[in-house]
Amino acid sequence: MKAYNYHPVTKEFTSEIEVKESPMEKGAYLVPADATTQKPPAAGANERAVMIGGAWVIEKDYRGW
Repeated sequence: MKAYNYHPVTKEFTSEIEVKESPMEKGAYLVPADATTQKPPAAGANERAVMIGGAWVIEKDYRGW
């Protein structure tokens, strides 16, 4: 199963990882802190996906200009 990491402070999407099923609980997956199984939406130019209140939100991002 895939999980999606986000930065612990900014909450922006950082990477996608593969998580394993728990050996102790069938059907449960070992999702790390600051990660979710919800796939983030695709961000366009000058946008970023941010986890807010348990859901992904697209925000404007003009860093680096």
